[in-house]
Amino acid sequence: MNLKELLPPGSKRRNAIISVAAVAATLLVCTYLLPDGAPLGVQVQGLIRGSRTALLAAALVLIWRNTRIVNFAQVVMGGVAANLAFNLAAVGVEGFGTFPFVIVLFIALLISTGVGMLIELAFVRRFFNSPRLVLTVVTVVMTPVLLPLPGYIEAIPIWNRGPQYLQKRIEGKLPVPFSDLQISLDPFKFGFGHLFALASTVAVFAGLGWFLTRTRYGAAVRGTAENADRALMLGINVRLLSTLVWGIAGFCSGLSAMLLGMTVQFAGAGGSPAASAEALLYPLAAAVLGRMRSLPVTITAALALGIVEESLNWSYSEPALVLAVVLTVVLGGLLLQKTGFSRANEGASASWAASREIRPTPPEMLALPGIRRLRRGIFALIAIALLVFPQAFSPSRVNLASLIAIYAIVALSLVILTGWGGQVSLGQFAFVAVGALAGGKLTADVGLPFWLALPVAAALTAGFAAAVGQPALRLRGPFLAVSTLGFAVAASKLLLDSDRFEWLFPTDIERPTFLFLSLSSERAYYYLCLAFTLITAVVVRRLRAGRTGRVLIALREDPFGVQPFGINATRARLAVFALSGSLAGVAGVLLVHHQRSLDANAFGVDRSIDMFIMAMVGGITSVSGALLGATYIGLTQFLIDDEQFRRLGTSIGLLYLLFASPGGLAALLYGARDAILKIVAMRRRMIVPSLFEDVDPEAIAKRKASFAPPMEGRGLDVLPMDRRYAMVTELYKGPRPRRPREERPPPRPIVPTELPQAERAQPALPPELTTEERR
Repeated sequence: MNLKELLPPGSKRRNAIISVAAVAATLLVCTYLLPDGAPLGVQVQGLIRGSRTALLAAALVLIWRNTRIVNFAQVVMGGVAANLAFNLAAVGVEGFGTFPFVIVLFIALLISTGVGMLIELAFVRRFFNSPRLVLTVVTVVMTPVLLPLPGYIEAIPIWNRGPQYLQKRIEGKLPVPFSDLQISLDPFKFGFGHLFALASTVAVFAGLGWFLTRTRYGAAVRGTAENADRALMLGINVRLLSTLVWGIAGFCSGLSAMLLGMTVQFAGAGGSPAASAEALLYPLAAAVLGRMRSLPVTITAALALGIVEESLNWSYSEPALVLAVVLTVVLGGLLLQKTGFSRANEGASASWAASREIRPTPPEMLALPGIRRLRRGIFALIAIALLVFPQAFSPSRVNLASLIAIYAIVALSLVILTGWGGQVSLGQFAFVAVGALAGGKLTADVGLPFWLALPVAAALTAGFAAAVGQPALRLRGPFLAVSTLGFAVAASKLLLDSDRFEWLFPTDIERPTFLFLSLSSERAYYYLCLAFTLITAVVVRRLRAGRTGRVLIALREDPFGVQPFGINATRARLAVFALSGSLAGVAGVLLVHHQRSLDANAFGVDRSIDMFIMAMVGGITSVSGALLGATYIGLTQFLIDDEQFRRLGTSIGLLYLLFASPGGLAALLYGARDAILKIVAMRRRMIVPSLFEDVDPEAIAKRKASFAPPMEGRGLDVLPMDRRYAMVTELYKGPRPRRPREERPPPRPIVPTELPQAERAQPALPPELTTEERR
């Protein structure tokens, strides 16, 4: 018996051996290859850190296998339960004191499980049959909605606000029993909280493995993960299993947050989307290394990443360097993975990127003079409003409008990459940062003119985008989202670090000139940004109408079906990344000259997430959707000054919009347009097949349905009541009246030429026969 027969691929024994070997190899590499090595205490600390990451990563894999989405709210789901546990155990209720650890743990885990189930019932179930991209956006939007909730827990007036309250909040440690227990492992000391973290993680994974392999519900969850449609046909309650899986995910999130408070420091209330995105990077990286499918590989990857992170912190004490190394490991792991996908995974990846496109106005309706005049009037009003805007508002508002125009260019780049290319990018603003660095450096320090530095910076950003998107050339689904999110975090922490890369930051940036005209004023630069936005919109629209746009849509829907037509899928995807990155680079050059400096805080991870949300608000599959999304974000910034309320209002508004119209503002607006055009078509008795998808055109032509027969008068009021709502039809005219027998016409005589051939061939009778004899 050879090794392959002894350890077949996918067997439990093989996975266990690979997991142990991977962790052991990581320990050896960190111990003997790093400058300061990795003492035993550092390795144990890394295992504890990795166990917290493994809980979140396992929940991500379970949700992916069940609903085929990436839950970007996984980290913040346990914030409410962890904050409540801290207040019950450390602060205490006024008049009752603190609660025991066991009761606090039970209450916190119960609440976190309930939060996960509530999210599934309130949001996931509503979008259960929607494209996976829409449901993924719902989890992205849930992050700013859930972030303020721990602060509301603290605001409840039942906590003991004694003199030690502030000190306990600053310390941020969750009280645990056996606080005197300490185990010294050079260079750290470990207590009951660290031991409880390791023991509880092992117990949770053992229970999860027993549940998935030994119970009926676990078998149903695994079967649903392989083929949800077949499981539904077999009578399995798929939605009940989805609620159960989301409850497990909430349990893992709450336990991870509590273990963080026991071992390091309680995360506290509030937070920012950037901090939650950085905390999600490591669990998401471990889940992707496990191909969003294998729990043993995912847990092993999480433990290995924890050991590597803690060992690098011990040797170098530079978080940015640690982040860069981890990102390199993740991208390398993606590139080394096999490209094969099962049919279920391939179909899930396609549905993850599917979105409904906006249809243009039917040419039959454009032939009407009234419709043409209405369109021209609307475009004229918009053009007048854009041109007159700088004259009617203050320079600060004009500056904000220029910024919104730049954001619209970023949204248009997402339309190409995500809406048409089917690849989700959560780090698009990091490419804007690359363009800003290159454009500002070329114009301020190198001395190139603005109009020459712009294409150079765009080409450089296109190369960066193609390099970061390289893993997506081999793997589909959420893998580009992971690589771009990691690039965004690395860019904000490493590339935009002025202390480490001070030579990259441009100095004394001046706004450009055009034909000896200075564009330094806010009004002049607004017109420049507006011109670039309109040019970009026209270029992207022409791109969609041509062969390139059709290839992108076909590649998104069926990457294997386009290959027989001689289309190189790899080259097409590279072109998508490069084109999207070049547009982001143009936006970066405009932005750095708009701000006249480069502020690293303006290119955080939260800004990339905001751009993605903005594109989804407007409609990520159309040019008009990107412009509508930028307009919506601009209006919120005009009307709401507080950043937290603005983000919360945008998130709640987007959730309500997705409930009403999953396609965004563009789908809502164009749906109203189609409804009006249907009324016009029915009034004029026009046959427009694109407006009446569910009606046979021939039936429409026969039926001639309208509100009233066409008249030269003034509408329905000139008709009598019996004809006001008449419908002319030729499909059914009712039964024919039966006439009396005496009114029936006599039978038509038979003409000899109409007789059958056999009768006509018979010889004629003799003429001497009488009439009676003839009969």
